[in-house]
Amino acid sequence: KQTLPPAPLVPLAPPTTPVTMAPDTSSPSRRRGRLRVPWAAPRPLPRCVSSSSSSASVPAVAALVGVVVGAAASLVALLPLLGVAVPLHRLPAAWIAPASTQLGAKLQAKGAADASGRVPRQRLAARPIYISKRMEEMLDAENLKAALLQEKWQANAGAKKRSEKVVEGRRLAQIVYVRETMEKVWKAEEEEYAGMDFSKQRPEIRAGKKEIIRLEKAGLGPAARQQSMTISLIGLVPQIVSARASGEPMDEEELVYFFGTCEEKYGGDLKPMLVEAYQKMEYVSEGLGTMSLLFRSMAKAKLQSGPAYETLAKNAFPLCKKASPVEIADFGRALASACQLDADTKASITKGLSVSKNAYFTPEPEMIRILAWNCGEAGLRLPEVFGDPHHTVVPEVAVEAWNSVARLASLPQGQLVSGAPVPIVAVEEVVTEEEAQGLIDLADKEKLWQPSARIGKKPVSGRPWSALFGNSSHRTHPAIVNIRLWAADAFDVPVSQVEAVRLVRWRVGEATPTPHADTKPAGDTSMWARGQRIATVLINLKTLPDEAGGDTVFQIKTGDLCIPPDVGTALVWPVVDTAGRPSLAATRSSREVLDAGVWKYSAVTWVRSQKPPDWYKDGMRL
Repeated sequence: KQTLPPAPLVPLAPPTTPVTMAPDTSSPSRRRGRLRVPWAAPRPLPRCVSSSSSSASVPAVAALVGVVVGAAASLVALLPLLGVAVPLHRLPAAWIAPASTQLGAKLQAKGAADASGRVPRQRLAARPIYISKRMEEMLDAENLKAALLQEKWQANAGAKKRSEKVVEGRRLAQIVYVRETMEKVWKAEEEEYAGMDFSKQRPEIRAGKKEIIRLEKAGLGPAARQQSMTISLIGLVPQIVSARASGEPMDEEELVYFFGTCEEKYGGDLKPMLVEAYQKMEYVSEGLGTMSLLFRSMAKAKLQSGPAYETLAKNAFPLCKKASPVEIADFGRALASACQLDADTKASITKGLSVSKNAYFTPEPEMIRILAWNCGEAGLRLPEVFGDPHHTVVPEVAVEAWNSVARLASLPQGQLVSGAPVPIVAVEEVVTEEEAQGLIDLADKEKLWQPSARIGKKPVSGRPWSALFGNSSHRTHPAIVNIRLWAADAFDVPVSQVEAVRLVRWRVGEATPTPHADTKPAGDTSMWARGQRIATVLINLKTLPDEAGGDTVFQIKTGDLCIPPDVGTALVWPVVDTAGRPSLAATRSSREVLDAGVWKYSAVTWVRSQKPPDWYKDGMRL
């Protein structure tokens, strides 16, 4: 702080020289008189003031003003020396600028008055007020608050074991402040509990407990401190969980740290604040991305708070209506991660979504498709919210699939194996032996084989293993591209309607004894994006001798139809009837491989009933 020395007063001299009016000789054209005013001459009075009554009062008033201003300036200069804080930014400039400077300027202004008595306006030059940097920060309460929190975090950064990915910022400082405050609240609770029962304590300890109770009655005890500290956090929690309120981008690591704090011993106080913050949040301005980040962070922190999840879910569908497909897909995966915590959390989210769907508006079918499919891909099925996808096919699509299988039988390399109850056609030379061996080597090299049947985590012995070529790198393999293009051309559909190719391997003693259908069961979430399967394409990659077994068996009305494996030959048949319903008329199985010298390999793919939407990205999840 800068202290200002007291300014000396300027004495006023009494008027001695009279005012004279002399003609202006400098310019003949000017006939008006000009005042000749020496420095000690008195000022002329305004015309509205009587000269008889005010000629002697003006100097006295000016002197009095100078004395008052000088005394005020001296008092202001002496206050800092006496240890009194002076709010300089609230004092008028006239109290801080030197009195001599102001009084001299006023006298000069009055001395320059013309004969008419008008005083020209003159801006007084006051000295600047010097305020420290700390006082400037006090003028902005928000900046000061953030600065204090940031300083507190930096002072305690060494003691906090935090992830290196977390970036220090305003939200992180607020979270640290919340943790420290809740530690104080917890200690206050311990003091309060310790003061409840002191009948069996020593006399000196009982005296201390009585003092705690006395402070409590006076409003200064642990419970009062606990309440005041808890109230101070009510305004911070909404800023931590909101990008709009904090003015800072959301960070997942910081939110996980905060929700982990809510799950610790302070959860009884912080969780109600979190629910209240969610109830008052402006979700429209936050957007669906913020909600997805909150769900994902709460799931990573394993936060157990059903009301918090339910409050968030109640506002989901209005945000989905204005979100892009990518944002909806990310929100679906965030929901799935949260529902995997426990049954209570899933029930709370389901309840909130149901309320949001029924109370706000009727969701669009396309939005439901995106959200339900992404939830299903992440392992979450919510039929009570989204319903079930259609497991039937439009009759026109089913009839076209039957006609496509019939056209394959008319090809030179095609042969109708069975015409009833469904057409089954064998087409030779779909792939070459080199392409077939390339697919087998690719599955072996990348170790893609997985058991097709498990009991717990253990594979079932005697059942085949399979390998799925579902990655984007697999889709560009020449043999895989050839199979998918051939199936798309056979049914006159886009290649995106053909599923990824799957390899199946039967070793010695392995079989598929139970006949099964190739259609998707009701409720399968993949039908949200691509519809039901309409046809199967099964390609044999190895030729087995007659005594080796491994035949593909179709269970039809006339009996079992056995087809031995032949390399490069594709078996094609529809899996729905002409009305579009899933058909069980042609179920299939595979006999056991008997010869120890050979293994059976097959490549299988399926044709879907509808083209996937743009957000599906050719079968790859967004």
